[in-house]
Amino acid sequence: MGTAHCHSFKERLYNFRNTNRADETISPPLLKLLRSTCPLNNNTDSETFLDQTPNSHFKIDNAYYKQILAHNGTLEIDQNFALHPLTRGLVKGLAYKSHLFLDQFGPAMVKMARIGVLTGNQGEIRKTCGSIN
Repeated sequence: MGTAHCHSFKERLYNFRNTNRADETISPPLLKLLRSTCPLNNNTDSETFLDQTPNSHFKIDNAYYKQILAHNGTLEIDQNFALHPLTRGLVKGLAYKSHLFLDQFGPAMVKMARIGVLTGNQGEIRKTCGSIN
């Protein structure tokens, strides 16, 4: 499912929404892991896996959805996907019905492959997703 650099989620670990506390939706074990990866006063922009399932980092499976249901979402947007009433049912379906995930993943990848790359005046490709140059 990919990785994320500390700058993408570090605020959730130490000063979520200017509270000087961690985001309460992060499970304590994940908070401990992410804080060890991204210490408060460290300027190194380390990265971590989005899927926190051991031995599943490089597999295409539904383990990621199980993790965000367990409050192990590295990114706030992923965690919100599992918590929001409009999307929680979808996440549960993808997490607990492996055939649903497998049936939908292939066609979704085909659709994404058909998306044309924007060039010139049509748009831009970001080389750094955290900023626009």
